[in-house]
Amino acid sequence: MIKNSNGNNFSVLKNITDCHTHILPSIDDGPSDADVSRQMIDSLLLQGAAAAILTPHFYPHETNINDFLFLRNESYKILTENLKTDLKLILGSEAFFCINFEHFDNIGSLCIEGTDLILFEIPFPDSMTAKILKQVEKFLSMHNYTPIIAHIDRYPFFNTKNIHILHEFIDMGCLLQMGTAPLKEKGTAKFAVNLVKEGLISFIGSDCHNIKYRTPDIADAYKVLTDKFGISETQKFIDNSNRILGVS
Repeated sequence: MIKNSNGNNFSVLKNITDCHTHILPSIDDGPSDADVSRQMIDSLLLQGAAAAILTPHFYPHETNINDFLFLRNESYKILTENLKTDLKLILGSEAFFCINFEHFDNIGSLCIEGTDLILFEIPFPDSMTAKILKQVEKFLSMHNYTPIIAHIDRYPFFNTKNIHILHEFIDMGCLLQMGTAPLKEKGTAKFAVNLVKEGLISFIGSDCHNIKYRTPDIADAYKVLTDKFGISETQKFIDNSNRILGVS
């Protein structure tokens, strides 16, 4: 029986993957030590998660890819030393997509382990959206990687009026990841549920950073979906997300 983030039983779902997490310690604005990281892992297990993709921030203006990979691997070693867990941990990144990103060396190493998928955070200002769309299109013309646009719900264009922008990303070959908040909040829940129903959202991720205020609340989002679509249809969504992610 799966529990939501408050510890209440609600349904039976299998093989939940939290595809966007900041669980790795001491590498970005996530947990400062491995003890908190392990509490986050325990919380996901309690909620019925089977896997978590570890996606620490990569900011090109702060470091280069090789240095980032070194820090990520060191953090992973610290986390997994003497760690016994049933949660499958998969390395990835959340790369900040900037101008000329397509010219960086070793881009493939930022992909989710074992895939050609790369999680991109894009600039937030509304004035940048048209330019970013063109830049992503250029990236796709030069590389065979598949961008996942991270936390699509956090950008100014996440609304009914600008839904065409979501379609533009998808039409050019991107996939969209939505956070848990829009499914939980009254003002956005209807819109968020409709995006899932229409097939625009490929992944849901908690974007968890700690256990206090940016928590691993993935089950809360899936409770909303099971309430709306039932267990069977929600499980189909999870299974399809896992298929794309290569998670078995």
